[in-house]
Amino acid sequence: MASAIDRVFTVLNFLATHVGQSYTLSELSRQLGLNKATGHIIMKRLQYGGYVTSTDGKFSLGPAFIPLGRAAEREFPAAQLLQQEIENLATSLGAECIASVASDDQALIVFHAGVPQPFGLAVEAGQRLPMIPPMGSAFMAWAGEEQMEEWLARLPDDENNRKAKFRKVLRMAQARGYIVTYMVSAISDMGELYSSDRVGAAGNIEEVSMATILANLTQQEYLVDEQPDASKRLANISTPIFDAQSRLLCILTLIPGSDYTAEDLPMLSNAVMRSADQVMREINGRRPGTIYAESPVF
Repeated sequence: MASAIDRVFTVLNFLATHVGQSYTLSELSRQLGLNKATGHIIMKRLQYGGYVTSTDGKFSLGPAFIPLGRAAEREFPAAQLLQQEIENLATSLGAECIASVASDDQALIVFHAGVPQPFGLAVEAGQRLPMIPPMGSAFMAWAGEEQMEEWLARLPDDENNRKAKFRKVLRMAQARGYIVTYMVSAISDMGELYSSDRVGAAGNIEEVSMATILANLTQQEYLVDEQPDASKRLANISTPIFDAQSRLLCILTLIPGSDYTAEDLPMLSNAVMRSADQVMREINGRRPGTIYAESPVF
């Protein structure tokens, strides 16, 4: 059962991923599965603190978050540079680009730039994506051995030995410095789910629908291994950004448009890694050990 504080986070996460829109108490209660009386108490307290505003009975985020957001940016190394880098990358390639951080068992998108790509996963700042295999592979490749094995253990045992295949892909990502995924039907299905009315708080969607999609995703050729199929469309290319203590700070992800295929991977991967390198230079970021090759494998 969700606690009172969980319900507050649910409301705020929902409003944060629906900027420019406002909702009545009835709409919020229906979307988020809140008891209307409980929702009334939450919204009154948030409104009193300036965390939400109400116009004609409709709620949206309030001005109290402005100084909080600025303070959070100052605590996050090179926040402005990172935002500028992903905007430049998205513009130069006509693509979409995000930066995300690990938040427990979810990936939290903190920056977003570019135009959403058709038939892909709808993403925006503030959204949370589950790190359930094979989702979250970019984080797991650089999360450390113990965390990686815990993530792999969540895969079901099957005759195709997918755990061994996924482990191999993560090792290859460590060697070349980035991880690649194909656009497959399960990703399109997930995009439709996130953009539908079945989405409540960011990252909180119908569990049955998500479980079905993730099960399909594990059966499809999602993670790119040794030799990419040049005819296939890419879903994303991700590379890590480390801080001055060699800790994983965030993941920089490029979501190419439909005009790009695996044949363009050398150019795209180099562009993503250059952007990550630029950010790390500014914050004196250090890669742990020698996990990067001098040049991409592909």
